[in-house]
Amino acid sequence: MKPPYMSLKDFNEQIILTEPDLEVTVTTNRRKRQFKTRPFTAVGRIYNQKGKVMGYPLISTLLTLSKGEQWLYNLIHEKLDYTNNIAFLQVDSLTKSDRPKMSKAFKLLHAKGLIKRVKREMYIVNPDAVINFDNYDEIKRKWDACS
Repeated sequence: MKPPYMSLKDFNEQIILTEPDLEVTVTTNRRKRQFKTRPFTAVGRIYNQKGKVMGYPLISTLLTLSKGEQWLYNLIHEKLDYTNNIAFLQVDSLTKSDRPKMSKAFKLLHAKGLIKRVKREMYIVNPDAVINFDNYDEIKRKWDACS
């Protein structure tokens, strides 16, 4: 069965949501329906009109992470500010043995397109992986501006 077409304006039940204590109402332009969703951490596949997957395959990526990558992503996830998908990690709080581990894990996660370094000790998570419906365009511009 071919998956339904989706975009940020027209999404369906394939989106998985976390943080059950927060909710926001999202209205689609096309169908004038209201969906109750949480303002952040929606993951799922987004399809364009031709059926091409436009979103980030977060779940399959998380399942294939090495132990070091899981460790770093967990650190970032704990410090993540969901309003802008940016996490501040203080390198001084890490042990000397954790610093090379963090550097190697960052390179691997960066190669997978999951995170980028904004500046020293400041990381941004791919807005197509962790979708923020309120600030998506702004976060996407920050993501594209980072190297």
